[in-house]
Amino acid sequence: MANTVSIHVLGTFMITSHGKNIEKMITRSKKSLALFEFLILARGSRVDNDRLYEALWPT
Repeated sequence: MANTVSIHVLGTFMITSHGKNIEKMITRSKKSLALFEFLILARGSRVDNDRLYEALWPT
């Protein structure tokens, strides 16, 4: 059987596998979660370093 992973980005961000929340298992820090969320939302788009830096460490 294939492993099914769902990523919910509307409302509360959540990553599930077979109906179980696995977000805490794959994200070790708030920054890693923020990076993951940012890259999921930018899916299919090229993200330059400056844009990524500003998203994670705003001035």
